Order: sequence, then C-alpha cells, then structure tokens
Amino acid sequence: MRRIILLSLSVLFAVLLARPAQAFTPENGFYWNANEPGRGYTIEIQDNFLFIIIYIYNPDGSATWYTAQGLMQGNTVFNGTLDATTGGPCIGCPPSTPTTVINAAGPISIEFDTEITATVTWSAGTFRIERFDYFLTRGAADVATELMLGEWQIVLDYANVPGVMGYPFFGDVLVYTSIDTSEDPDFFDGCRADDSILGRCSQQALNSSAATGFYDAAQDLHFLVVVNGNNQLALYVVRTGTGQFDGYAKVCPDNEPLADCLADNSNAQIPVRGFRSASRSFVQNGVGPNRAETGAKTGLPMISGEGQKHAPLSAVEIKALPAERLERAAARLLGR
Repeated sequence: MRRIILLSLSVLFAVLLARPAQAFTPENGFYWNANEPGRGYTIEIQDNFLFIIIYIYNPDGSATWYTAQGLMQGNTVFNGTLDATTGGPCIGCPPSTPTTVINAAGPISIEFDTEITATVTWSAGTFRIERFDYFLTRGAADVATELMLGEWQIVLDYANVPGVMGYPFFGDVLVYTSIDTSEDPDFFDGCRADDSILGRCSQQALNSSAATGFYDAAQDLHFLVVVNGNNQLALYVVRTGTGQFDGYAKVCPDNEPLADCLADNSNAQIPVRGFRSASRSFVQNGVGPNRAETGAKTGLPMISGEGQKHAPLSAVEIKALPAERLERAAARLLGR
C-alpha cells in the first residue's frame, strides 16, 4: 500500500520542481550521442573553464582531434572555436610534435540542460549528447533505477525554513544496495547509513532507517523515501546525473497520506543537493571505491578492525599540528 501511495506522488513533485530553477553542476566525463557511434566528446570543467575534445574521423578514415577551450558563460553555456590536431606520435614511435590548425572547424556552442545532457552546435550540425554510462549500470532494462545503487551524501538547506535558528545546513547519507523488480516501476532499496565513514547498510540501519525509491520516466525524476524516526518519513524528489542530484525534500508524518503532506504549503520544502560518495560495488560487496586499502593514502589513519573509523591522533601527529596557524585562523574569525 505504501508503494502505491508513493507512485501517486510524481505529479505533485513535478509541480514543486516547476518553481524557480535550482543550481546544478555539469559533470566532467565522456559524452556521446547513441545515434552516432564512433564519435565521442570528452568534457573537462575546472571552475568555470571548459575544455572539450571531439574524436572524429576524416573521409579517408584517418583520425582527427578537435579541441576548444575557454571560460563558460554562466552555469550552462560555452562558446568557443574548434582547433584541429593531426599527425601526433603513434604507439611506440619517437616523440613528435603534432600539427594544430587554429579555428579549423569554426565556432562551437555547448549548452547543458542537466548535469549529464547538453546540446552541441558546430559545423557538423546540432547534436544532443549525454554522459556515457560505462559501468554504473549493467545493461538492465531499467537503467535509471539501477543508477541509484551506491552511497549518496546529501546537503539539506533549511535557510528559508521558518523557526530554524543558527546553522542552516544539515546532511543525510543514503545507501541503496538492491533492486526489487516485483513491482512496476522497479524500486531501489537500502537504508540511511549508521555513519558516513562505514557507508554500508547494517541490519540495525535496515530495521530502523529503511530507504526506498523509484524513477518516474514521465517526469525524469527520482523519488527517495526514508524512515526518518519520530514517526516521520523524509521524502526527496531529485533530478539525477551520474554522480550528483538536485531537488527538494519534505519531512512528513507517517500516519497521514504522503500526497496530503506534499500538498500542504505550510510544510516546508527544503532544497537539497546530493553527491555519489561510494560505489555500487562497495555498498553491495565491500570492494570498490570508498574501501580503505592497507598501505594506501587514506587521509587520517583508521582503527584496525573497526571498519573505516578514524583513529585518534598520535603524540607525533599532535606535535606536528600547525598550532600557530590554527590560532591565527581562529583570530581572523573572532577578532582576537
């Protein structure tokens, strides 16, 4: 019954997301158009500087790289010119300087409409591109549901919620480990993690802080629902890239219809941003990105036998602390 109610929420959430647009960050990575196999786009964004490589072939089959770089215009738009590079060294050949022709392919424009989709316009035409999914999904029919498997760390912005005093930002850590295909649409299931270091679903977390969710193709939205304690449910509605999502949340009593809670304008709507912080492989099998490796650089040292909990600083590490600079930092803030 609960899941039937959840399915009815998509229209209400779409109304919520129709309000002023939220910020999003275009993702770095390899992009393509599925209708144009053999052509690819690598995009790297650092701060507001974008660099793009287009992998393409000449009529004789020889490869050419087109590149453009420069500052973005705002959050989503880049305009530049494409240079062509040919004649670089082959594998095993001695180093050589390739030939670059400036502005060989004329202007290029890129406009992102989500974290992982954009429209590219250049001399070859106008194309829709999306970030390529190498291994986040495994070829299942419902790839948008499968995409959510892994750990997500979430920032909630209570700055405009009446009655919230002091620090306005709060966090959440959700771990999704499995897919239930017995219902339509499929659901992804997991928990709110016991802590942000271990990052997996213990039996305690599954019992006390279960989480579920689904993808609505008509709205292109993911819906996340979490047992929030104190007879509450936390509900998130988000648009998701491969490594981040943006949207809203509401906290609702668990003894009233969720649709009524969402329609209640007196119940605060909270902006949220989420970031993938551990791999699907890690949360399912304990192996993969986010697992501490013996001898690897893991930041602060970990306690042996206690997952990934940080160890107390040793006497040597305490002695090495930049005490003077720490005090200067405090003085800058406190006027000391």
